[in-house]
Amino acid sequence: MAFRVLVRVWFLTFIGLVGVVAAITAAQNNSSATALLKKMETPEGYCDNHEGQGAIFCRHSGDRIYAQILITPGPYPGPSSPGSSPEPSSSDAGKSLLNPISPVPPPLVQPPVGAPPVLFLPTITSSLANNNFSQVISLLEQKNTQSFLAYFGRPLDVPELFSKKIQAILQEQALQTGKKPAVIYVLSRPNQTDLLAITPQGDPLYRAVGGVGQDRLLKTAETFTNLVRDPRLVNTRAYLPAAQQLYQWLIAPLRAGLEAQQIDTLVFIPDNGLRGIPLAALHDGQNFLVERFSVGLVPSMSLTDTRYVNIKEARILAMGASDFPDQSPLPAVPVELQQVAQDLGGGAVFLNEAFTLANFKKQHRQGTYGVIHLATHGEFRPGAPQNSYIAFRDSRLNLIQLRNLRLYRPPIELLTLSACRTAVGDLDAELGFAGLAVQAGVKSAVASLWYVSDEGTLALMTRFYKHLNTAPIKAEALRQAQLEMLRGEVTVKGNQLQTPQGEIPLPPEVAQGRGDRPLSHPYYWAAFTMIGNPW
Repeated sequence: MAFRVLVRVWFLTFIGLVGVVAAITAAQNNSSATALLKKMETPEGYCDNHEGQGAIFCRHSGDRIYAQILITPGPYPGPSSPGSSPEPSSSDAGKSLLNPISPVPPPLVQPPVGAPPVLFLPTITSSLANNNFSQVISLLEQKNTQSFLAYFGRPLDVPELFSKKIQAILQEQALQTGKKPAVIYVLSRPNQTDLLAITPQGDPLYRAVGGVGQDRLLKTAETFTNLVRDPRLVNTRAYLPAAQQLYQWLIAPLRAGLEAQQIDTLVFIPDNGLRGIPLAALHDGQNFLVERFSVGLVPSMSLTDTRYVNIKEARILAMGASDFPDQSPLPAVPVELQQVAQDLGGGAVFLNEAFTLANFKKQHRQGTYGVIHLATHGEFRPGAPQNSYIAFRDSRLNLIQLRNLRLYRPPIELLTLSACRTAVGDLDAELGFAGLAVQAGVKSAVASLWYVSDEGTLALMTRFYKHLNTAPIKAEALRQAQLEMLRGEVTVKGNQLQTPQGEIPLPPEVAQGRGDRPLSHPYYWAAFTMIGNPW
């Protein structure tokens, strides 16, 4: 106890010193900053600054003290809790929510500087040495949760889940859906990789992969991703050695324990540098991972709304654009929107000029849609979340602005972005991608790790929504669509997309007289990832 008190006192002193230095530095760099520390203390133990060019945000929560010191190019937007968003201040009146399109890309904004995960790795190492796996899981939940909230500039006060509570969630989902899930944590350390799995029954499964340190693991992951996403390699299997190596490191050590419990759904919580790999395309030498398991990605269980809701009757808001003033066209979007809007409980389609933020907000406020499908460009870029965006017909919405749309009021069960791209090997970009559902305030999201061809996107999306009508969970619907493409059941024949339920005419810009084309290579289907609640 005395040691914990000393650590807390030392850490608080350190944060105070750093905060003062940051405040002085910001004030020196900005002569207009007249009130850098707006508020020093509240009953909750939180201090922040909402004025000037610098921002300091501290938070005391339970037994931990966190701090974020943000030096930003504009006013700090203020903290927002996971269940709410900051109200616009009077000084924000008249400001546009959207970034206007500019022919010159804006400079990248650096991400906020969050409190470092002090003592996390030494404590995790000690807990692993003592086989205290429940403690390790608690620490990993804290570590991952803090990483995402710090990136998005949100308060670090989300209650973390413990292994027994997570196990209870998995038991409940197994009863409600008939699918048996496991949560897999991947921790990469300098000299080894650690795997921990929570299943509905029994103690956590733990395996150490010795000799596979962080550098080796991340290099292999980047090689794999680059080979899968390269459209020039769709007639090769150049990705296979890396896919098999990653499978042997990340899946094979746990495989027997997972099969003993008949696990069929894997919910991954990867470490830094691993959130942007197409997990469905890992390969055991005979089959892809998706041929055995449904696969999902979550930032942490503590940040995930795990409640199950049947969406088979949900209405779909389908919006998108086939052409943009500053980006490449998406000629298959009109067909894509018409196809997906026919499924589940039906829906409404808004294309091109009707694909505006004002209309999007209007449609959402009606409260009649449980699913939102946006067929548009999206970029998860290096640096701060303001650098990443979703493109509307005439504007770009960044990830901070996305939160302010409050898609959780009324709640959205699924958000789909069908034409996204994520920077390979960049920590900030993968935080934006893996944190999409959390930041948007939706329960689940489907997004792509790279730009897939028009015919590949159309094929995956039409089949995914068809399977949402019958699959027990969303991750299984995605899996079934991926399997149909992998097995050659969905393919391009001339100027038509052949599916198990009939033919879909392709727009001339997509067909281009190129003849028959298979869609079985993982380039076409592995990019699409279930993010957040997989149920």
